[in-house]
Amino acid sequence: MPQAPAVCPLCAHVHTLDAGNLPDTLRCACGAMLTPRRNGAAVLLLAADAGDPGPEQPGHTQGSPSAHMRAATAGSKAEAGIARAPENPQVAELLRRADAEQSPAKRYALYQQALALDGDSLAANLALLHHGRLHEGIRHPNDYGIFKAYLFHIYEQPGDYTPQARQDKAREFFDHPLLQKALSLSADADATLDAYLHRLAREYVQLFLRGRNAISHHIFGFSRGEQDVARTCASIVAAMLDRIAQDDCLTPDERTRLAAALRAVFCAEFSAGDAALQNAGAPDVPPRHWWQRL
Repeated sequence: MPQAPAVCPLCAHVHTLDAGNLPDTLRCACGAMLTPRRNGAAVLLLAADAGDPGPEQPGHTQGSPSAHMRAATAGSKAEAGIARAPENPQVAELLRRADAEQSPAKRYALYQQALALDGDSLAANLALLHHGRLHEGIRHPNDYGIFKAYLFHIYEQPGDYTPQARQDKAREFFDHPLLQKALSLSADADATLDAYLHRLAREYVQLFLRGRNAISHHIFGFSRGEQDVARTCASIVAAMLDRIAQDDCLTPDERTRLAAALRAVFCAEFSAGDAALQNAGAPDVPPRHWWQRL
């Protein structure tokens, strides 16, 4: 049977499916549960059950571990209303090739080709947005700004940046032209923005906090216990949340969105994440149940 490329509308990952035997649902690597649907010769991936956690149970407030963990879990499963796979099969094929490509430079070139064919492809715009500057490569030690998620570093180590650089990076969370283009193409721009921030927060926590050797390992390479790692990371994230809450470069709504994404992801990454944040004195942030609007 013919193979059909289909693009996850949340992360732009390309799935190659058997067009003659489509599964009822499939889970993407980003955590989204998707439902394949035929659209002529093409296959679209639509939102399946978004994993709506339902109303809060008695005894669980908005700031409870249940609320934050369920926010991140349901959020990572939601399609976030960001609509359609490419209608142009050539665009879908280019994104499939990019997804399999190991070279960031070649992947970048494929994204550019996809956008040249269809500048209004939501999947292609999102793919290039999340790609960041990976194609430029790390030019000097600790040059991690090529990763889009590294924008969060301004809230971990603000002293590493000039006031103007901090302002520029804070605004990049919301004002990047590719993000604005994607939001204009989305069926639900509000949910798409929350999904985008959720993904950046997850990548920062996983790559630059939990993945940091100084945090996850003792000297001589022995791994630290999960609770010890959670406490160390919580002290960092608590300070980041406090700085986000005080950032005058962001509007009140933007501060809430950014903090809610970071807190929800941290609480999903660590089983005792919410308690660790409370012990570290982190400001509480009500989770945003943005997937419930879909």
